[in-house]
Amino acid sequence: MPYDQKEVAKLILMPEELLALANTHENQEMHHYRRLAFSFLPYDLGISKLMAALGIECERRLDTQLQVSQELGLADILAASETGQTTCSPFAKHYFFVVNRDMAMAMLAQVIASADYSLRFHEHLQNANTMPELGPMLKGFVKQKQTECRILQESLDSLESSVGSFSMPITVGYRQRALG
Repeated sequence: MPYDQKEVAKLILMPEELLALANTHENQEMHHYRRLAFSFLPYDLGISKLMAALGIECERRLDTQLQVSQELGLADILAASETGQTTCSPFAKHYFFVVNRDMAMAMLAQVIASADYSLRFHEHLQNANTMPELGPMLKGFVKQKQTECRILQESLDSLESSVGSFSMPITVGYRQRALG
């Protein structure tokens, strides 16, 4: 039976819960983007640098969370949430390399879906917030995630439009030079 959004109770989170969720999510995002930066390195240095920059933005959001939690006297909440963190996937430590355009496009599509999920997650946190002091931080995070989604989509669009252009993975070019 379909439900009406107006009838669903609004989720309210305590500031401690909200900070712990945001911290855990952002840590996972940071590690995800770091792995992606490494994975794209052999195929496209620009995309690799983009993924590294998005990982750095995650670090900045983590720093902002720490600063705000210290100002509110909740810094011990973030420390406690970090001690219990594990990687979300048993394959998280396994690396792979993007070696061709099709693989890059598929991977970017997955990254966009993940970024969209992250945007919706931050929007939900913003909606579940009851503490006015956390509002500006959460609003900023939502804006950053919107920008992240747009930039990733533009990267995919750029890769799709380069159909006619010659794109050779670095590893293939290296093998050809080494053999020749």
